[in-house]
Amino acid sequence: MNGYEVCKTIKLSERIRILPVILVTALHGEEERLKGIEAGADDFIGRPIHKLELLTRIRSLLRIRRLHEDLEQKILELERAKIQLQQLAVTDGLTVFTITNISSTRCKLRWRGPSGTGFRFRS
Repeated sequence: MNGYEVCKTIKLSERIRILPVILVTALHGEEERLKGIEAGADDFIGRPIHKLELLTRIRSLLRIRRLHEDLEQKILELERAKIQLQQLAVTDGLTVFTITNISSTRCKLRWRGPSGTGFRFRS
């Protein structure tokens, strides 16, 4: 298995695909870089390896990974808030009104009181 195949395997795995992959190669041709991009590589570094360059690229990719994780967390928080907001928009717990239709032009409210005592409000 070569480096391109390892990279593809990592990027196809649900569990580890977020891992940053840096391909280290002595080949500097455009064709090799395109193969790496197709395999899912996040970055390339040529040989000979310069320690400072490698560490800088690793730090950069780890920063991007942290930002990605933060973004995923914010998305989850927004999804939870959306569900709560939808629940609040459907029923007003204080007045026992149920909102049945919200649009830019009208709003229907239906009271969920005892049978036969309900009324409708339209605006």
